[in-house]
Amino acid sequence: MDCEAREEPLIVARDIWKIYDGGYTALSGVDLEIYSGEIHILLGENGAGKTTLLKIVSGALRPTRGVILVRGERRIFRSPHEALRHGISMAYQGSSLIEELSAEENMLIVAKASGIRDRDLVELVARTIEDLGYRLDPSSRISSLSPSERQALEVSIAINAGRLAVLMDEPTALMSSRSSKALLNILRRHADKGKAVVITSHKIREVAEIGDRYTILKKGFREATIVRKNLNGSSVIDILKSHIYPHSYDTPSMDVMGEVDPGEEILYVDGVSIANDRGIEILRNASFKLRRGEILSIVSTDGKGVREICETIYGLRRPARGSIRVKQGVKIRYIPGEISRASIPDMSVAINASLRSMVVRRLALLDPGEIALKAQKIIEASKASVPSIWKSLKSLSGGNARRVIAWREAMDDPGLLIVEEPTANLDIASTESIVKLIRSTASRGAGILVVTSDMEDPDRIGCRWLVLEDGALIEPSSFKSIGSITGA
Repeated sequence: MDCEAREEPLIVARDIWKIYDGGYTALSGVDLEIYSGEIHILLGENGAGKTTLLKIVSGALRPTRGVILVRGERRIFRSPHEALRHGISMAYQGSSLIEELSAEENMLIVAKASGIRDRDLVELVARTIEDLGYRLDPSSRISSLSPSERQALEVSIAINAGRLAVLMDEPTALMSSRSSKALLNILRRHADKGKAVVITSHKIREVAEIGDRYTILKKGFREATIVRKNLNGSSVIDILKSHIYPHSYDTPSMDVMGEVDPGEEILYVDGVSIANDRGIEILRNASFKLRRGEILSIVSTDGKGVREICETIYGLRRPARGSIRVKQGVKIRYIPGEISRASIPDMSVAINASLRSMVVRRLALLDPGEIALKAQKIIEASKASVPSIWKSLKSLSGGNARRVIAWREAMDDPGLLIVEEPTANLDIASTESIVKLIRSTASRGAGILVVTSDMEDPDRIGCRWLVLEDGALIEPSSFKSIGSITGA
């Protein structure tokens, strides 16, 4: 759409600063213009300030200073509900849904804030969820939904609740390739009808063809804004990558990382069936084994069952049928997809880095010097960007927080490491780093089980893979066959 001909943008964020207690600066005088009828993509590495900027526009955070104009009027929203009343909705990275309530009850709260009739919003959300390829009972409690179902529900509510603008933070991070394509098509239709759409993403190839305008953030500053219609045939992907990643990041290949000869069998899964919290079977009669030094990736084609499989293998839930056996003496560690499930976000980075040691010592307090040393080792190894180890974990970007928790688990010398959604919400550099962590942990003799909804993960990581399709595990002969199964 020819948005340059419009008199004024719908939303203007001008000279936005966000400085947290302790002096950490997340945004440094950032400008952003959002136009009706456009899809605007926010790009940048983990910690660039993308999420912070959208939270400020949507009322979830207050800027330290700066001006926001909506239709030419100054607006610094005091809450997301106030933004909703003015037609601006947001789907957050990490669900903002109330877990104790049902899906429909969450919808009704949003309907009241946005001024939309209850029944209208419920019906619109139901249709959008179905278009994304999900079947969801409105009476289901949020706590019983899988991460991908929660994400589908949250984005569906935001799409239909935002009358003027929809802001989305990594909306496809936990979705299958089919659902991701469906979502982008839905957003395109809404933009074509005049709604403003803003998306943050690390998946450059995924958003390269859908954006009308791209803004790149780097370390809290605006690096560039690129308008598609001004590119004159230039490659969108190449231009975006040149701004975001001036240095090449290539995922290590099998040859670069080196082959590891698998050792003894350490995990035995025999005839296992697993049900989700609503009693629906998401895995039926599955059998496989895992050896030391081996990496096995399981790809869910619809995002279902990822958490349940990980939690069952780890021992947090029981299988409906079958048996799971881990060789005696093998230490198991688990990196969940949602870092909040393996951390205390309100506590410091240092405390979270030492949580494993505290658990081993039956929650005994550690010496502050020991805590600091443990945290520094993890930060140095993971190369996480951490302004201060005494700041809360939630003050970090999602990618940096994930590095801290992932390295904490992997550096504990596990014999079996379970990794859920390893690259979700990560930029190219962080993805490469996590891949190296997985491969190096395997090279030290650990068996690695990766469970993911991202069909590119097996190619990034390597070794053996299985595909979860309609509750059955399929073992294809090549990665290309995974693409055919997932519709990529």
